[in-house]
Amino acid sequence: MRQEETKFLRIVRLAARVLSAFLLFIIFLFFFGEGFPNPTTLTAKELLLFAALIIMAAGLIISVKRELHGGVITIIGYLFFAVVNKSVVAGPIFPMFFVVGLLYIFHWWKWGRLT
Repeated sequence: MRQEETKFLRIVRLAARVLSAFLLFIIFLFFFGEGFPNPTTLTAKELLLFAALIIMAAGLIISVKRELHGGVITIIGYLFFAVVNKSVVAGPIFPMFFVVGLLYIFHWWKWGRLT
């Protein structure tokens, strides 16, 4: 049973990392296509959404080395984003941040129980 759990957890970690790379690529494409926003020209809501996006991206990057911390930061950023922009919950991309954060936390939790 232990070998199957290890294989499953490796798949979970791989899925989280692949989804993280995809989401970071989407963020990169957004900034490359739109340009880095000038904070002085953003509305208060846009500034909050931008901050939440940066928090989510930071969480994804941190998750590579510190799964628990990065997963929690990613989820906090997503929840902050969802509170500011309630329509994001139904969108196809942004809920993936929440799922990736949960995958990292799940992997950290289960992996610690195996070792």
